[in-house]
Amino acid sequence: MAIALQPEELKAARDRLRRIEGQIRGIQRMLGERDCAEVLTQIAAARSALQKVALFILQSYARECLSGAREGEIERLLQSYLTLT
Repeated sequence: MAIALQPEELKAARDRLRRIEGQIRGIQRMLGERDCAEVLTQIAAARSALQKVALFILQSYARECLSGAREGEIERLLQSYLTLT
């Protein structure tokens, strides 16, 4: 099943992922040049940003699953949630 995001939600998710992509490129440039603690701080920030995008997508998925409550979909939703935690 494809992710059913509204056009504005899809744009927001893509924009967030592009920013994260930039963060990752920045971290790559930092390696060997910056202090370990700075690199780890940036990795934590990127991971947190990815988690926020995942939760954003999960919210959309939950709305879709719970509105129709097709057989098996709620179980898939719960498994998706558990994957994130």
